[in-house]
Amino acid sequence: MIGIKKNLIVVFLFCSVNLCFGQITSGKITYERKTNLYKKFKDNGTRDWIKEENKIKVDMFELYFNDSLAAFKPQESDEKEKMGW
Repeated sequence: MIGIKKNLIVVFLFCSVNLCFGQITSGKITYERKTNLYKKFKDNGTRDWIKEENKIKVDMFELYFNDSLAAFKPQESDEKEKMGW
């Protein structure tokens, strides 16, 4: 019986030590923002410029982080923009 308790304590201590190192301390997260240009620009003059295929503008952002700082930056698009917003 003492051997089983001892083994359980060792397994418990091993698992609890592993949980201490389970946090992510650095990385990169990519965000996507979609803007409906019809809703953003209410006047008809601007809406005339916006075509159906250009109605939704997509912007990409990246968040870089580590244990002491973070940086949120816009991501450069590989696609050539249809309209220079």
